[in-house]
Amino acid sequence: LHTPMAKTLRYFAHANGTALLYTSDKDKVLLGVLRRLISHHAFDREEVTAFQPEYTKGVVVPAGRDNLTSIGSPPGLEGATSRQRLSDAWTRTFEELFPPPEQKGDQPNRKKHVVDSDAYAEEAVDSMRAQKLKELSQRAARLKAEQAAAASGAAAAAAQAAGAR
Repeated sequence: LHTPMAKTLRYFAHANGTALLYTSDKDKVLLGVLRRLISHHAFDREEVTAFQPEYTKGVVVPAGRDNLTSIGSPPGLEGATSRQRLSDAWTRTFEELFPPPEQKGDQPNRKKHVVDSDAYAEEAVDSMRAQKLKELSQRAARLKAEQAAAASGAAAAAAQAAGAR
């Protein structure tokens, strides 16, 4: 189970140009690498040169250091293919091994994580949020109207073309 998970994480990190690091909290050496990686990105410190793609020892893959050849292909998909097909195949492989949790309706005893937003009210944030929600609803209405106009225009054009025959 660890190999497909590690390869899936490596693929998505590589495809998105990000670094990947995962380890145990007991591995002091890799925790030091994590600190250096954060310092590099947050404070423009020295770049991390460590590269450890083997999941058995903890994974350290700085951005730009991995390649698709060393990651390999997902099971059942060999050879060169598009990025979208690779992403879909890696997602499918991962979800087969680690299925998503059941939906909320399927788990009656599951606690909801609800935040009382009134307790953290901020006038500037709340007014901006209300403005953005208003803009979003106006945009959705405009797009819906444009789609309806395009659909009726296409239907009229089709009817006109059928009448011309």
